Amino acid sequence: MVIRAFALNAKTYTITHEIPFESCQVTCALNGVSSWSMKLPVSYASPLGVELLTAENLATNKSLIAIVDGGNTIMVGLVEAEDGEIDEENYSVTIGGSDAGLGYLSRRLWIAAKTTYTNIEQFTIAANIVTGATTLGLGPSGITMSYSPTSTSGVLRTRTYSSIDRKFLFELFDELANVENGFEYTTAPGGSYASGFFPGILVGYPTLLRKTNLTLALGKNIKKLSYKRDGSRYANVVNVGGANKSDTQLIATAVKASDLATYPYYMATESRSTVTDQTTLQGWADRYLKLYGNPPTQYDVELNPDDPDCQVGSFRCGDEFRLIASKGRLAVDSLFRVSQWSLGVGSDGERSLSMSLFETGTI
Repeated sequence: MVIRAFALNAKTYTITHEIPFESCQVTCALNGVSSWSMKLPVSYASPLGVELLTAENLATNKSLIAIVDGGNTIMVGLVEAEDGEIDEENYSVTIGGSDAGLGYLSRRLWIAAKTTYTNIEQFTIAANIVTGATTLGLGPSGITMSYSPTSTSGVLRTRTYSSIDRKFLFELFDELANVENGFEYTTAPGGSYASGFFPGILVGYPTLLRKTNLTLALGKNIKKLSYKRDGSRYANVVNVGGANKSDTQLIATAVKASDLATYPYYMATESRSTVTDQTTLQGWADRYLKLYGNPPTQYDVELNPDDPDCQVGSFRCGDEFRLIASKGRLAVDSLFRVSQWSLGVGSDGERSLSMSLFETGTI
């Protein structure tokens, strides 16, 4: 499949022109902001001979880009950075940025009047946070939010947001997702060259898990595998501090009692200084204990980009695969989920595809 890129007007989503490039990279993350970059040729022109590589036509913070792999829109992104290198003989420029959904939430503060949600569906709160970026925001339709598998989670939350706190919308969105019984999210751009492109966010409760029949195996569709185990991240007692109240502070503690018979105490501490509710703070402590008490082994696999089963569009962040690899100290045959994927095309036209995986269970 051929990767193509297009320049968009950030206020209208209008396609202004196609962008030729020397190399391109898109990285999509689970529960995080995704990113992109591309190296541009020194000069390029439209079919009408109009010079397009100008500071105005690809202006940082004024322009968007859309990147398409075959028929799949894999990125609608903000142009946030431009890096140039010049000497007496050469000139090169690379542009890049974040996805225009979650990335843009990182650039907008909650500026509405003080709003309290009491026992409200968490997806409703999340949608209202995203809507907060609509006024004087991107394009005519803002950021589209979609759901998997349904638009309701059944989890009720109580939250208060105020402009006096000066919090970015992404921080509020991420805090809502990353607590006990929260949800997963990833970038989900949409549209096409014919219909127009738009930025989007996909959310799923309790996760974005989709079980697949795909097996990734060393020597089959995996060209290279690397892994990292970080035992320094392990803790079986987690202490989380909340907001200060006069001379006292809210404290919540979570303990992995099942480990204490065979492990010494390993302790960790975190701070959620804006949390004023004890139940919410305990939710954070329980969440952190799951992270610290089961530090995952990080697996990174470089895939064969020509394998028909390993194509962007046939998988997304959150999907589950079977991974088989056995060599030396490594012996793996288990189920893993995708926490990140990266697709690139080099100056030689060669495609590269890689994934970061975390284990979810044995076969």
